Amino acid sequence: MLCEKERAHLFFDNLSRGHDRRRLRGFSYLLSLSIHCVSPTPRKLNINSLLLTRTPQDNAYTLVEFLDYQCPPCRATYKRLPKILTAQEKQVNILIRNFPLESHKGSMFAAMAAEASREQGKFDTFHSLLITLDDFSEESIYSLVGRSGMDKERFQRDLHKSAERRVLEDLQCAKSLGVNSTPSFFLCTPEGSVYRLYSPNQIKGLVR
Repeated sequence: MLCEKERAHLFFDNLSRGHDRRRLRGFSYLLSLSIHCVSPTPRKLNINSLLLTRTPQDNAYTLVEFLDYQCPPCRATYKRLPKILTAQEKQVNILIRNFPLESHKGSMFAAMAAEASREQGKFDTFHSLLITLDDFSEESIYSLVGRSGMDKERFQRDLHKSAERRVLEDLQCAKSLGVNSTPSFFLCTPEGSVYRLYSPNQIKGLVR
């Protein structure tokens, strides 16, 4: 599975075989714009919102994001998401769930580490460090544990128990919803409705 940017490049590479790549360079640029700027209409799903939120959300809107920590569009979204959420008239909670892509070598371990940090109540701090990391080796990810103020021994215990289980649950949930790229967004409303979004900007017409 690939993130949106990688899918676009793969499509262009296949298209350009047997053609002059210089003539297709302009098309490649337009294609890279289209994956970020052209979004289908949000789609209402006939599912229980608890499938996504895991727990009742106390009459709140919840934006659920399935991400891969090494995915460039996910990292770009992280920078602009706070502005989108704070611009809404009502509070919108954000729930991060995992969809590590097979094409990214360190993404599974990164997802497990993020879930281990959740066990110690340090997810927000760890997530902000992890999503901006350049080196996704296990050593580099482990270095964030101390910086986040976590107990290293407990982190190690949780990593291959509850954390790994939750990542696998996220993957199963995402696949059941047809997720095949990152980032992928779903909006859960106070009434229990669920909408599949194709951009976080689309919450504007649904949060009211």
